[in-house]
Parts: sequence; structure tokens; C-alpha cells
Amino acid sequence: MDIQTEKLQLMKMLLETEDKSILKQLKAVFDSRTKSDIWDEWDDEVRKDVEEAIAELDRGEGIPHAVVMQEFSKWRKK
Repeated sequence: MDIQTEKLQLMKMLLETEDKSILKQLKAVFDSRTKSDIWDEWDDEVRKDVEEAIAELDRGEGIPHAVVMQEFSKWRKK
């Protein structure tokens, strides 16, 4: 069976199901693939920067969202 036929069969099953747990599981599969795919697409420098940012947040060196938004609001009014 070719891939297009398989896709069509899956779409048919998806459209016919009323089982929310199946939909939730399928969505989780796509969500997890998307996250890992994005990470794999980034070059080493971007990955290093993201890892460094996460480490800074883990050390408490981040700026809370509310503070950033407050500063942005002040800047925008100028």
C-alpha cells in the first residue's frame, strides 16, 4: 500500500471517530514530533544559545514576564 492510500485511510478513521482519547493521543504524537523536529533543524549555535538561556532561568537569572511587559509598556508610550 502506498503512502497516499494510508493517509486517506487514516483521515477516514480520524473523521469517523468520536473517541476523544484517540484524538488526544494523535495530537500528542504530532506535538511531540514538531518539538523534536524544530530542535533538530536548529544549528549548533542556536541550540547552545537556547541551552544557555534555560540554564540562566534555572539559576534564577531570568526577568519575570510581568516585569518585561511593564517595561515594554513604558517604552511603547514614549
